[in-house]
Amino acid sequence: MQGICKMKQEQILIDKQTELMKKYGPQETCYCVSWHKEDEQFIQKYFKKADKIKENSPLIIEFMKQLEKRFNDHPAYILYRNRRIYLNEISKALDIPTVQGVQFMMRQIMVGGILGGLSPWKYMAAGSDPREARAYQVGVFGEVLPRIDMSSSGTITRVNQSIEFIANFPSSFASLTVKESSIWNATDANGTNLNRNMFKDFPIPHVAGVAPFTLANNINFVSDDTWN
Repeated sequence: MQGICKMKQEQILIDKQTELMKKYGPQETCYCVSWHKEDEQFIQKYFKKADKIKENSPLIIEFMKQLEKRFNDHPAYILYRNRRIYLNEISKALDIPTVQGVQFMMRQIMVGGILGGLSPWKYMAAGSDPREARAYQVGVFGEVLPRIDMSSSGTITRVNQSIEFIANFPSSFASLTVKESSIWNATDANGTNLNRNMFKDFPIPHVAGVAPFTLANNINFVSDDTWN
């Protein structure tokens, strides 16, 4: 009986961690969007151009607007040299940074990130496990490698008080149904994950060789004057 009570108490504590992170932690939105195969090279060029402006890039601001527009069942596209690049299927998650991710982020701030010997957030992982996101999770459960280096295939920029993490997965990426994602500071499990997202409704199916897809993560550091 004591063992059962202890397990229930631990479960309540775990749920409380997630509740507190959702309430007081950075606010997060993640999209998974598929494209048309014929636009693949133009998608890469769009984000290479967008990446040249690291703060308040108009191309990133427009892309995030189009993501929300497409999520609301409207036709949506981005422009590259007068070519319309239409967003295809889309899914949206409202999930959370992890406890270890926020802790590592605070260390980055205190010791100066790379100057302090800490690896930056740079890689995006995709997986196929449907478990709901919790603040204590140490990564995705059904990960399909490799992780995407956003510095070479995507972008990491700031828009006002938000950081936008965008990773472009090529059409050649292994087949999976994208049900989860996370941001990492390493290419393997030895790193630390900043978050975990789970696409509960309408996960995006990806078939190798058919079309590319993109994971786009907005982490918003809104001010909160509520004290607990």
